[in-house]
Amino acid sequence: MYVAPFSDDDVRRFLNKRFGHINIINSEKKKDAQNIVDQSPNLMVRPMLLAYIDDLLMASSKYKYVFQVYEQLILRWIAREANSIEQGPDEFNENMYKFSKYSAIEIYQKFKEVKVGGNGLVLELNEIDTIAKKYLINLDNLQLQSRSLLNRNSIGQYKFSHKTILEFFLAKEIMTNSEFEQIFDYSSFDQCKKFVKEYNSVQFTLKYFEKENIVPKCKLVDIYVYKHKMKRYVKSITFKEQDFINFLFELDNKNFSSGINELLIEDIVILSDSRLYKIENLRKIYTLRRITIYTNTKRIYNGKLIDLKELLPDCYLAGYESFASQQINSL
Repeated sequence: MYVAPFSDDDVRRFLNKRFGHINIINSEKKKDAQNIVDQSPNLMVRPMLLAYIDDLLMASSKYKYVFQVYEQLILRWIAREANSIEQGPDEFNENMYKFSKYSAIEIYQKFKEVKVGGNGLVLELNEIDTIAKKYLINLDNLQLQSRSLLNRNSIGQYKFSHKTILEFFLAKEIMTNSEFEQIFDYSSFDQCKKFVKEYNSVQFTLKYFEKENIVPKCKLVDIYVYKHKMKRYVKSITFKEQDFINFLFELDNKNFSSGINELLIEDIVILSDSRLYKIENLRKIYTLRRITIYTNTKRIYNGKLIDLKELLPDCYLAGYESFASQQINSL
């Protein structure tokens, strides 16, 4: 059994029930939600995805591109599945995104090979396991079959829950892989062409991420929303010391920094002390809402955390409250 897609009237009734038919407090949220629906009408008629409208609003109230909406939905879908894993949620998060990406590529290549006979944009059960082994994806068969973005049809084949999700991953590969770009045939992939056109605004940043193996993820963390601390899913990028130093210098490039903001990065995770190199460049990331630092506490507590707080007063610094209370108690 399947849940039928919503009509325009159904979507309007959903938003009225969620934000109120006449509600002054939520009127701005409702307007932003309607803008998101208008940008991705083919996706937002699906009740399961429309239910994530609050996540999209918390990530950003202003979406300029459809690819931004899709990426937020996909990353949050994977993060929710990862959050239910007791052991290795971070590894699951990374592997599931890789599996989705490579599944899209394999489905496309298979589709082009059998286009004359045509058996659709699907994978057979045994092909799922083959992809996992080929790309060294550390997930078991149950996770690949039940927790991925692939759905099983009535005859046991697997396909993406919506074709446009497949096209999202293909467009990202086109923008970062010149060889794939040269062989790609846009016939039957109209939305992919639209994604690629939008991705021109972030192409420079995407290629840098690919070269440096920087993979944006979504994770459930503490964050301040309207001065209230709460749990929510945020989009993060993680760095080791030298990688972070290089990233800070790269922000001098206007094309790169504008691309970072178009990708709606919310959280930066620093695995080692950055030594303050170009730390002021973090101000250029106006979507940044949180900074997480995992490093030697003495090196950080000797001023780094205070410097960051002064630099980005509206950005939530994980661990700062504990540090501040220690400083007060030591006086």
